[in-house]
Amino acid sequence: NYILYSNRSAAYVKTGQFDLALEDAVKARDLNPKWAKAYFRQGVALQCKGQHAEALAAFASGLAQDPKSLQLRAGMVEAAMKSPIREKLEPTYRQLQKMKLDKSPFVIISVIGQELLAAGFHSASLVVLECALKVGTCSLKLKGSVFSALSTAHWLLGNTEKAIAYMQQDLTVAKSLGDVQGECRAQGNLGSAYYSKGCYKESLAHHRMQLVLAMKEKDREVAAKALSSLGHVYTSVGDFPNALASHKQCVVLAKQIDDKLFEARETGNMGTVFLAMGDFDNGIECHKQHLDIAKQSQNKEEEARAYSNLGSSYHYKRNFDQAMTHHNRVLEIAREIEEKSFEARAYAGLGHAARCMGDHDHAKHCHEQQLNIALSTKDKQAEGRACSNLGIIYQLQGEFDTALKLHKAHLAIASECSDRAGQGRAFGNMGNAYSALGHHEQGVKFHLQELTIAKAVNDRASEASTHGNLAVAYQALNAEDKALQHYHSHLNISQEIKDKASEARALSNLGNYHSTRGEFSQAVPYYDKYLSITQDIQDIEGEGKACHNLGYAHYKLGNYKEAVRYYDQDLGLAKDMQDKVAMAKAYCNLGLAHKALGNVENALECQKYFLSIAHVLKNVQGKFRALGNIGDALMAKQDTEGAVKFYEQQLVLAKQAGNKSLEASAYAAMGAAHRLLKKFDKALNFHTQELNLCQEIGDVKGECKAHGHLGAVHTSLGKYTT
Repeated sequence: NYILYSNRSAAYVKTGQFDLALEDAVKARDLNPKWAKAYFRQGVALQCKGQHAEALAAFASGLAQDPKSLQLRAGMVEAAMKSPIREKLEPTYRQLQKMKLDKSPFVIISVIGQELLAAGFHSASLVVLECALKVGTCSLKLKGSVFSALSTAHWLLGNTEKAIAYMQQDLTVAKSLGDVQGECRAQGNLGSAYYSKGCYKESLAHHRMQLVLAMKEKDREVAAKALSSLGHVYTSVGDFPNALASHKQCVVLAKQIDDKLFEARETGNMGTVFLAMGDFDNGIECHKQHLDIAKQSQNKEEEARAYSNLGSSYHYKRNFDQAMTHHNRVLEIAREIEEKSFEARAYAGLGHAARCMGDHDHAKHCHEQQLNIALSTKDKQAEGRACSNLGIIYQLQGEFDTALKLHKAHLAIASECSDRAGQGRAFGNMGNAYSALGHHEQGVKFHLQELTIAKAVNDRASEASTHGNLAVAYQALNAEDKALQHYHSHLNISQEIKDKASEARALSNLGNYHSTRGEFSQAVPYYDKYLSITQDIQDIEGEGKACHNLGYAHYKLGNYKEAVRYYDQDLGLAKDMQDKVAMAKAYCNLGLAHKALGNVENALECQKYFLSIAHVLKNVQGKFRALGNIGDALMAKQDTEGAVKFYEQQLVLAKQAGNKSLEASAYAAMGAAHRLLKKFDKALNFHTQELNLCQEIGDVKGECKAHGHLGAVHTSLGKYTT
């Protein structure tokens, strides 16, 4: 009997047995959910237990069943005045008394619900505000305020779809009332909600309308917020000119309203757009201005944000030491102000810099720290980002099973958070992992899912890069037509959205496509355009790659002078970047091109530099190749005895390294040199050892060459039938 449980609950309250009182109140409510008094008993028990927000939710639920209950209304007001929201509620309640609105159950419930929301009691506020709607009101304005508050509560609780539904109702009410400010607020909220879902087209429409309404009202503060939001949406869709224009206008308004914090952040946003456009110098300058304003304002959080952005800027410039310095400063400030989100951000930046420097173990450590912080703060989206970063590191280390587990975890989190863009990135990373494993069919499957999401959320930049990933996978599957189609789609979209960095990658990929097919004449125009863009956007590393590719293409076409010209440029850029690996490759290629032109002395000089750098780098393959190239150059000088000495060093190195493939190559060179010296017995011996090694390691092509070499020696001996 629900009445008996209700009465016993009241008795338990009087004897101070509040847990038992709550149990009986809940039992009474469950037995008769429409009986208002059960909710009163529940509210009293919860209030006695100190659970004030939950008590208010119970009273509101009772009033939703019986709006005329004086007991419930009085109980709710009394509970609110004894709760943490009293300080903010009391002045508002006095105003309601003066206006004779303190007897309206809708007004009381909605006001208390909004105060709970402001105090951070999101779940309780949701229950209370929904009860206000059940009670109902004839006032559209009051109903609109509840719709607005409910949209905020659902948004803060991660219920994006419900939040949007209430925002739409709030917008409808504002339009009906001719409430321009209310309509402006609703448009802004909808723009932000759709942006979080990756629905950029809808987000743009709402933020544009927010801006129009703010300008109509001459509200500079709201107009600035609308412009900032538009800048972020334009950036997400790759429309960088409009993004930059939006943030610039926003900075002007921030200065007019004398909001230094806003000015600092928008200056930083301008820097981010400049970087995306490839204008690194202006990007860094903006982030330095952001830092200066933050320091002048003595705002440590903003200072940390500026240092983080500067760190990212130096990533673009390939200056990873500087990037590390700035990210470490973020870490110091984050610990000083005890802000975990900035600490995680610092570790993410440090991990990225370490990865780019090839220090994968340190990168893993940093991203593990990033993940630990996300788990400790229960930040699901940050957890997803950390899983993604760690997955990429494991993939680079060849631990593909672990990488895939992490990418799947990222996908699950992105799905849980309704983060469509995050889902797309997870699919893309999984596609890359499967392609790296040689499972290109699986790679295509995940990249197609990535492409579907990119199109659905109108993320043109992601759509372009995904076409590039699909092209690479299709080419590996020998699906040449599909590969070419996707390479061109990547290029076309990059050009449409004026993303120069992406366009450069597409041009490079198209050049590589034709180069791998031996179509060097068709590759050259793409590499020329690639070089031009990298110079425009000051991408020194990309410029070096373009020069290298052009040098190789011209070398294969027999245009050795052009090859020398481009390899020389490649070398100069590698020196500028102090990139020893790139310098070694450039010296090697430049030496080969000089040799092809007959400039043997220049060729020898280049190969000796190559050998020196390979020695410093402790790169066995590089040292082996350099020794062989020096030997070949000496052969071109007809200094066969000198060449043999370098081939002998090759052989010793290969044996020390335990690399039988290299050992076979060394024997081949030794055999060829001794044949020219007419030492045919030694030549036969070397080529026989070459053949044995190729057979041992299952190198069929090498075995074929070895037979050819043996045949050449026998021919020199006049043994044509051997």
